[in-house]
Amino acid sequence: MLLCMSMFLVSISLSGESLHKRGYRLEGGRAPLKENLAAAILIRSGWMAALAKGQSCLIDPMCGSGTLLIEAAMMAYDIAPGINRNYFGFMGWRGHRASIWQKLLEDANTRRDEKLANPFTEIMGFDVNSRALEYAEENITRANLHAIIKVQQQDAGVITREGINSAAGLIVCNPPYGERLQKDEEDALKQLFSDFGKALREHFNGWELAIFSGSPQLLKSLGIRSYKIYKLFNGALPCELLKFHLTDEYFMRFESLVEKQARRAEAILANITEQGRMFAHRLEKNAKHLSKWAKRSDITCYRIYDADLPDYAIAIDKYQQWIHVQEYQADKEIDPKKDFTNTKRSYFLKSSSKTKRG
Repeated sequence: MLLCMSMFLVSISLSGESLHKRGYRLEGGRAPLKENLAAAILIRSGWMAALAKGQSCLIDPMCGSGTLLIEAAMMAYDIAPGINRNYFGFMGWRGHRASIWQKLLEDANTRRDEKLANPFTEIMGFDVNSRALEYAEENITRANLHAIIKVQQQDAGVITREGINSAAGLIVCNPPYGERLQKDEEDALKQLFSDFGKALREHFNGWELAIFSGSPQLLKSLGIRSYKIYKLFNGALPCELLKFHLTDEYFMRFESLVEKQARRAEAILANITEQGRMFAHRLEKNAKHLSKWAKRSDITCYRIYDADLPDYAIAIDKYQQWIHVQEYQADKEIDPKKDFTNTKRSYFLKSSSKTKRG
């Protein structure tokens, strides 16, 4: 006698279609973000934290069909994510109590209407593609957020703050990318990011920036260093969300070593003390006098400074194009807190005629 046994699983779909479908988007354009992923990007980008601090300006310079803009507005105005959906799976369940559901909908609509009655945000989207903007406007209208979100045609590479009232805010975008970019596409994207980075540095100093990308290596063309990276997935594609402070200290200067040394010297000299000025004057005087002597004597290695001033107990030697700096152990009467080191150490700096002494 043969006994057959089988197992099976019974389940019920309470959502029907996937919950990422909010009901406001019928057209998504090319490779749109899922709505729940857009919401996650906004949270990680700091939008909710900004709202809590009273900062309410958000810009998407590559907005496509407007998903990030709509999700940002829904968060700001306490709008339930599925409020625009007409059907959920549980509506066909015999245990569903329609009166309770209707009460929940009414409460959600009241909260939304009360918030929207007093607009307090500046949410703007830009895109170079006119067709994508048509999708965005249709989706925004379908979400009943046309009074809150503004979109216009604009190339991200030349974006400015014209028409933007806020002095600072959050810029979030999902620029184009692909798993297998052709060479010409990759070059075009690098140029786009280079132009975009230049526009950000020129017009959005002090703002915050977050970029979601499946090709994070291309973002190096921005010329801005990120301070935080989150690993996320867009479907099966691994992506990264990079966050940036748009401030001078994070801007890449693409300068040579000589230019970098000269800039640092300028910064030091701008805040130099009176003792520092005396030290710089002594170095300049010594270097000028000794360089003439060295040239006449055909000497390329010589000492420029040797603890001439008590507050600067160092020795400075020139070896052709290199400067060798040594720090002496401080005397006992010197305050240990002002002592650079308790042991003698040395290091080399490359000399240049363009680099200021001191």
